[in-house]
Amino acid sequence: MEKTKDILVFPETRESKKIFDSFISQGDLFIHFAEKNESGLKKLSEQNYDLIIVEINKPLISEISFIESLHSLEKDKPIVIVSEYFNDTKDILFGHSAYNYLSKPFTIDKLSDTVKEALYETKALKELHEEQAKIRASYENKKLSILYEISKNLHTINDIDKLINTMVDLAKDTLSAERATVFVLDKSTHELWSRTGTGINRCELRFHKSKGIAGKVAATGEAIITSDPYSHPEFNKTFDQLSGFKTRNLLSVPMMNLKGKVVGVFQVLNKIDGEFTEQDMSFLKAIASNASITLENVTLQEEKINKIEEMHLLYDELKNTQKDTILKTKQKTVEKIIDLFNEAKNSRAMKIALTKAKNLIEPDSEIDSQINKIGEVHDRMLNIIEDYLNKMINK
Repeated sequence: MEKTKDILVFPETRESKKIFDSFISQGDLFIHFAEKNESGLKKLSEQNYDLIIVEINKPLISEISFIESLHSLEKDKPIVIVSEYFNDTKDILFGHSAYNYLSKPFTIDKLSDTVKEALYETKALKELHEEQAKIRASYENKKLSILYEISKNLHTINDIDKLINTMVDLAKDTLSAERATVFVLDKSTHELWSRTGTGINRCELRFHKSKGIAGKVAATGEAIITSDPYSHPEFNKTFDQLSGFKTRNLLSVPMMNLKGKVVGVFQVLNKIDGEFTEQDMSFLKAIASNASITLENVTLQEEKINKIEEMHLLYDELKNTQKDTILKTKQKTVEKIIDLFNEAKNSRAMKIALTKAKNLIEPDSEIDSQINKIGEVHDRMLNIIEDYLNKMINK
């Protein structure tokens, strides 16, 4: 009986976990799952695995570092990367550490073939991957590859919250910073605003573009880098005081559109290891340059959507006001008709006329009977009109 093959998978989401589980767990293949953290790496020492699969959903340097950590722990184990990123730069970034690369979206057959190839590779393939393992990507090449992936990724985003959150994640990861913020310039109010979170937890911060280091960058179009922000004349301590966060160092660069106009400011705070450098500034400018055009387009699109929503609200308000006016007018008209009806109903003119007519004829004659019927019809007609008017006033 053939030995069971154990596969360790690092999925990104529950959905992808289900997909891997249903595609791979069959026959002599048994799948295990782990998270991308110290606990996940520890699993490698607890059991012997025949294959490692890593899913990557964001073009981050930390993802590249995780692959390298896996390879350093299990140099003789094949690693398969599953991602929609790094397709053009995979040889530079992963040639030394990954066995194969599976581009998303993939088919069941493609996944199955890749897994089987990795588990039952030929001697020639093994020698090829050993040769690739001699190639190692420099940190600068990694950053250039990340920048290339960022450029491709940002231009596909059309939601401003997703765009800002993506830029923040990329900047923090690539520059090893504790925080990052994208400030968007509102031309109509001359304010810089930043939005964090999503849905009901979304929070928006606004301040005039003349305030703070971000305001200075927006006003001058010049980047600012400082290792002592509290001594900088433009630094606004209010944000630190309100949040309890301590800014140790800071890098802030402008975001320019194709006409050279500032559309926002990109700012990163507290480099984890050391201080921000001129190279960091150049790299952040490159990210900002790639993102600024998309940011302006997405901002304009959001403004259009907000205007359309505002017009819809105004239309609904006008429609409701018109409906309310018509209803009130109708109600007043009906009330007036009811008053006239009640006045007519309470009038004894018809009864007096019928009584005079009855006095002119013989009692219990045919004409007398007809006069009585006229009186009954008159009463029924008044009751019908009264019932109709009551229904109208209650609508």
